[in-house]
Parts: sequence; structure tokens; C-alpha cells
Amino acid sequence: MQNATSLATGNPIAAQVLVQAASSVTITNITVDGANNGFNNGCADPDPIGIYYQNSSGTISHNTVLNEVLLPANNGCQAGLGIFVQSGNGGSSAVTIMNNHVANFQKNGITGNEVGTSVTLTANDVVGQGPTNGAAENSIQIGFGATGTITSNTVGSDVWAPDVFGDTADAAAGILVYASPNVAIKSNNVSNTQFGIAIVSDPNFGAADGATLTSNTVSATHLYDGIDLCSNSNTATGNTISGSDEAAIHLDDTCTGASTGNTVTSNKINSACAGILSGPGATGTITSNTFYNVVTLQETGSNTCTPPPGIPNKAGARSHARIRAARP
Repeated sequence: MQNATSLATGNPIAAQVLVQAASSVTITNITVDGANNGFNNGCADPDPIGIYYQNSSGTISHNTVLNEVLLPANNGCQAGLGIFVQSGNGGSSAVTIMNNHVANFQKNGITGNEVGTSVTLTANDVVGQGPTNGAAENSIQIGFGATGTITSNTVGSDVWAPDVFGDTADAAAGILVYASPNVAIKSNNVSNTQFGIAIVSDPNFGAADGATLTSNTVSATHLYDGIDLCSNSNTATGNTISGSDEAAIHLDDTCTGASTGNTVTSNKINSACAGILSGPGATGTITSNTFYNVVTLQETGSNTCTPPPGIPNKAGARSHARIRAARP
């Protein structure tokens, strides 16, 4: 049943563990399981959330959060979060989230949203449902003006199964930074997603500029990019990216019409349609990257790469409206 309301949208929320307007709250060594929640009214039901900090601070560590989902018939609803930190109405939240296992969520595994929110995400294991016809999942999201760091997490199995390149549907991401600036992303392992790490500005909600992506390992991104920089003044250095259907690293100018001032250096790239892909309006510094088994090392002036043999559905217009961030 509903026990909270979103500070951003006013939507109803049903949290199993709810922390409101409190400081220094620690949650550790418990299992939170949302199975058999009894919701049967479709998308009109409250958003199921495992652990929810609202205008609160503290630590969430060494927990297991499972099955934050609606009934299978309602798996297309944009609902179901494992761990959620949110601020609003002039409040703030500062939460450390570390060493948790989060799995079988409907929309997002771990989420930090809104101005006033700061999250430190370290050494979590966040596993999506794998190919699903429901909501497009994101294992980790920082969005809508929140700040934070994302370090040494293992994430993946986020695939929206009906997606084909160029359609108007919604792809899934391992790590999504959406309309939040200056997020640091380091030493994470991301695999089996559609976008590995996506840094996305939004004209309605704000910029995602100034991210730093260092020493991450990204593998097996289906249809799209290992790292997608759809914003400005980001730095991607020392990352290892393999098995990208489209680009290993994409300087993508389809979000707010710009991708300027990005620095891409000393990355190791193996097996991609394009090693580095730059849109027509993209600018940046690209140096000292190492390429293996790529069709085109660097391709400029386009947001779509020339397809290698055996990779279908590589034509059509590209729009990053397809990356849908969770905003309960």
C-alpha cells in the first residue's frame, strides 16, 4: 500500500523500508523482497521501492534487494526501484550505498534523483532481468540534478528486447547519468546492456556535463554504444571497451544539439563497428587510444556507424529519447 509520495512528481510510492527527514540512518544486513506485493491495478498502483531515503542521510550497506516489480501483465509500467534516494521541497539527502546486491527490478536498480541529492555508490552488484519486454531498465542512475560518485560496481543484464536500431522505443543502460553534472564514474564493470555508460543532457531538465569516466570495463553492448557522451566537457580515459555493436565511444550531438569539449584518451577498444564515433557537431580531443578488431577506427560527421557484416538493423534516424530515465 502507499506510504509515501514522490517529491518530484507527486506520484504514489509503496516503500518496504522508508526513511523520511532523518539523519545518519544505517540499514545493513537485511533482505528486502518485493515479491507477492499484491498490486493488481496496473500502472495506477503505487511505485514499488525496496529502500527509499527521502530528504535523509545515512548508509545502506550489505543488503539484498529483490523483486521490486508489478505483476507480469504490468511489466511495461515505468515502476519498480530497488534503492531510491530523493530530495525535494528544500531538503537534501546524502547517502552512501555500498556492497549491496540488487536484482530483478522492473525499472532501476539503484537511483539518486533531484537537486539536493548526493549519493556515493561503491562495490554494489546490480543485475537486471536480462532481455525483457517490459520497462527499459537501468542498473544505476544518477539524474535530474543529483550529484555523486559511482565506483567499483558490477552491473548489467539490462536489455529491452523489442528494440531495433533506429526505432522510437526505449533502450536500457548499465549506468545512466541523466541531466546531472560532474558525476565521477570509476572502475566499474558493465556488461550485457544496450548502452554501457550513458551521459545524457536533457533540454527540459538540465545538462549532464563534466562527467569523468576512468578505468571502467564495458563489454557486450547490444545495438548501441559502450560509452555514450551526449553532453559536454566529459573525460573518458583508461577505459577498456569490447564488443560494442555500434561505437565503443560516441561523441553524440543528438542531446540538446551539442557534444563539445570532450576528452577521449588512452582507452583500449576491441571489436566495434566504430572505435570512436563523432556526430556532425561534436568536438573534442581524441588521443592515444588503442584499437583492435574494429571496422572503422574513428568515424566523424555521423551518429550512425557503417555496419559490419552480421550486425543487423544498423540504419535509421537516431534519437536519445530512447534512453528513459526513471523519475517516480
